[in-house]
Amino acid sequence: MVRIPSFDSDMKENLIKLKELTDLFQSNLKEYKNVKYDEANTRTQFIDRFFELLD
Repeated sequence: MVRIPSFDSDMKENLIKLKELTDLFQSNLKEYKNVKYDEANTRTQFIDRFFELLD
């Protein structure tokens, strides 16, 4: 588990979710490089979630 400095609980939760998102991306990188995995999939699975975490 990643040690997180003293932040409010929402910030901690978002950092954990960001770590999970990047781990998911890393573990499935081969699939994401497939020509069948398009921009729309990338947006819904990663980009939208990333921006939600920044809010």
